[in-house]
Amino acid sequence: MELLIGFGWLSFMLVIGIILRYKVSFFQNMLIPSSAIGGVIGFILINTGVIQVSIPLLQTFVSQLFIISFISIGLTTSEGSNGLNSSNRTSKVVTKGVLWFALAWGLMVNLQALIGIVSINGINLFGHSLDPKYGILLPFGFAMGTGQAITYGTVAEDYGFSNAASIAITFAVVGYMIATFVGIPLARWGIRKGIASKSEKLSEELLKGVLPKEKRERVGDLTFHSSNIETLTFHLAVIGVVYLVAYYSLNGLIQILPPKIATFVGGSLFIFGILWGTIFSKTAKIARIDHFFSPGLQKSITGWTVDFMVVASFMSVSFRSIQGYVLPIIIITLIGGIVTTVVCFYLGQRVGSNYDFERSISFYGLVTGQVPNSLLLLRIVDPRFSTPPILEIAIYNSLLPVTLLQIFLGFAPIIWEWSVGRSVLFYTGSIVIYMILLKVCKLWGPKTFSMMGSSESKPLSDQPVPRN
Repeated sequence: MELLIGFGWLSFMLVIGIILRYKVSFFQNMLIPSSAIGGVIGFILINTGVIQVSIPLLQTFVSQLFIISFISIGLTTSEGSNGLNSSNRTSKVVTKGVLWFALAWGLMVNLQALIGIVSINGINLFGHSLDPKYGILLPFGFAMGTGQAITYGTVAEDYGFSNAASIAITFAVVGYMIATFVGIPLARWGIRKGIASKSEKLSEELLKGVLPKEKRERVGDLTFHSSNIETLTFHLAVIGVVYLVAYYSLNGLIQILPPKIATFVGGSLFIFGILWGTIFSKTAKIARIDHFFSPGLQKSITGWTVDFMVVASFMSVSFRSIQGYVLPIIIITLIGGIVTTVVCFYLGQRVGSNYDFERSISFYGLVTGQVPNSLLLLRIVDPRFSTPPILEIAIYNSLLPVTLLQIFLGFAPIIWEWSVGRSVLFYTGSIVIYMILLKVCKLWGPKTFSMMGSSESKPLSDQPVPRN
């Protein structure tokens, strides 16, 4: 009963968010997703006692929906190359962009962790006594999003960091707001200054978030006869099967790992989910039953999990749990937000292509919010998704080993109980290594655009991504 009541409140807030987005011009102009609108309202109602929903239950919703979203991503089959292999020049441009995303993201993760530690150290000079390593949670909220924030915040609690889950999810929510209230004005600024090369007037359906009848799109194909089973039922059932396989395989691995590593790996069910989802998808293709799946419907299921995860993330922030950490959170997120914004566009200006602004703005959404924020910001400056960054984001997000390595390294000071000094040296050294790699890979050169609108230098020409 409690589970369904909680789901009901999440649904109610989403519906309220949808209506407000459709009716209120402020939300339309800011392009705030309905899930964020509903989540903010839910946060206020819960923390003022108007509605009664268990915070741990909401945090469970976030973590489990995150896992399900990764399983669904793994099960999603490709519907085409999207023009990636249409020309050698386009392929080289995209490869360059993907490499930049990987290196720049790794740099930002370490930089945000360093900011978190140094900020708390500074705060402690004025009488506070918070463990500086709480600052390590900043990139798990900013650069990794709500799902990984709650996942690894919970893992941090297992290592003795009380209320880490609440702090991490607060970082994620603040990051999401930065991606919205700073990212969207920056995108619009780029359009006004003429540095967004493919911008168009924002359509009414994008502003209101509702498609008119004549522009409605299909969610997917019915792959089963209704006399047998509903197509949606099959897709949800496969997700359930993959969840079971992922859960038991993870538990089996934990049994043979050293305790310290086992605690960390125990929070990695989402990784096993996407791996097993991909295996199931490939196996279905080999067995020639991949026609059972509807890629469009599978993507819609992924979107469903993300929408509910976002509203649950906002509502799961308990002011009571974080009230002793309010000042550190404000200072860390303020400094982290400013530095992330400056460094993001500093690096983005120097990749060396005609679409560096589009790449910068989409990357900004990635390192402050999550992938939907990245796609939203890119869509504002490139409504037709005709520039290389759309493919670069997709390919980058499939580079799971790169992400896993950085997650483990980013969490290492907590796992191995390093001193603050050693942690600072580790993150500083990692930043230097990423900077060197950007230089060596020729991804850090002269400026290609200015936020003031003037052209700095003419880079090698990129080609728009062909659309099928």
